[in-house]
Amino acid sequence: MTRAEAQGFAVETVRQPDDGDWTSAVLESIERPARRRSALASISSVHWSDGGLIDVDKVGAALRRRGGAFLIDATHSAGVLTIDVKRLDPDFVIFPTYKWLLGPYGRAFLYVAKRHQGGIPLEQTASGRRNVRAENAVYFTDVSYVPDARRFDMGERDHFISMEMASIGMEMMAEWGAAAIVQRLAMLTERIAKACAASASASACRSLICGRRIY
Repeated sequence: MTRAEAQGFAVETVRQPDDGDWTSAVLESIERPARRRSALASISSVHWSDGGLIDVDKVGAALRRRGGAFLIDATHSAGVLTIDVKRLDPDFVIFPTYKWLLGPYGRAFLYVAKRHQGGIPLEQTASGRRNVRAENAVYFTDVSYVPDARRFDMGERDHFISMEMASIGMEMMAEWGAAAIVQRLAMLTERIAKACAASASASACRSLICGRRIY
């Protein structure tokens, strides 16, 4: 949003639909006849505020027809919903580990499709270069970037404590499997919904009793 004016593009925010159908709302924005081109759609596959699920297969297909790129913020779905990047072929997928992946704060992961791995990283790190090492006789032996997504790694990527925590959390989730996790969450959600419904019903009864006049 801060770069739009200088670089000549527009940012459109898709508003929360009244019917809760986020997929249709996003598709309508992408496929609007007056729109020349959707360069990039950046979405949360599960909306952070209302839990609305977006059909990433449909959105991805619509973007390909329009020649647009697809960035998926999987913060609220990674570890619960399966994302097959080979089949879906998104341009980018990002997610932290502190949500469903049972990992630490400060650790996140980025998937970059091969077609974008020649980009310029935000951070200019030694680890992102072909041969910049303290043990070299010439420190800046080869400053060209490594030929894959490692060039996008954050500085101090080898923070051993948080990396180990993130690794163990993801391994646990992978071992349990998405189906088992979804089943467990569905059971807990149903219990919460029933308790809330019972509480709301009891509150309504108390209001009726307190509001009665006795003659």
